[in-house]
Amino acid sequence: MAVVVTSSQLTGAVPPFAQVVVNGMTNGDQYTVEGVAGLASWLVQGGVGTSDGSQLVLVDSRVPWGGPVVYRVTVGTVIYETAPLTITYTDAVCVFQSLDGSVIVPVEVATFTDPKSFKTRRAFFVVTGRRSPAMRYDVTALPEGPLAVETSGAATQMLEDLLSSGAPIVRRQQIGLRDISPVQIISVGDYSTELVGAVGDLRVWSMPTQELDVPEPGTVLFVFDWDDVDTVYSTLTWTQFDAEWATGTWDQFDAVNWGARL
Repeated sequence: MAVVVTSSQLTGAVPPFAQVVVNGMTNGDQYTVEGVAGLASWLVQGGVGTSDGSQLVLVDSRVPWGGPVVYRVTVGTVIYETAPLTITYTDAVCVFQSLDGSVIVPVEVATFTDPKSFKTRRAFFVVTGRRSPAMRYDVTALPEGPLAVETSGAATQMLEDLLSSGAPIVRRQQIGLRDISPVQIISVGDYSTELVGAVGDLRVWSMPTQELDVPEPGTVLFVFDWDDVDTVYSTLTWTQFDAEWATGTWDQFDAVNWGARL
């Protein structure tokens, strides 16, 4: 069976999430699932693992909006891609969110130059009788830098709650904003905030950030559960449920956009 990869927009979250479905892998296949937008790419949560031969359903809670996104699935040494998917969202150009996407805060980025610094890992050792020192080196760290964002209204308290956990967060934004990656995992250091001007509730946040790789990349993200299914079918009988799914499969059931039926 050939590997088939599809993607679709899920209903419920704002901005919306995407769902990626992979069929046709065999038991023991090593796979990687990435989102690609232009030159930028990111690992989909749960997108690294070994197939057991069954259908793989992943939720990309970090998919950016405002341009085409292609999902690239590498199985062994073979690459498969979905048709382009475009997510629509117009309320903000950037959001901060929790890793699982349960908290999403729209923000206005106030750092226009996107400064970055990179820490190198190198050390030099003087060797007797040699003019050139011996060198020990390792890969360069991911970038860090200052970031300022603005919030107002309910978003201010939401951002404070999001940052208070100290956990890494997702910076997710519109595609095509200069050369800034539309998906980043960041850790926020000691931050400060203050109101802007003499009136109003516009607040600016100053925060140092360190970019990170995806934590627990093999852990699959679930956004719908059996309680959601129970809600959808709460007014139906088992006979009606059986009639609806008489010709369906469990793979089809697993890939349903339950948010559209809640």
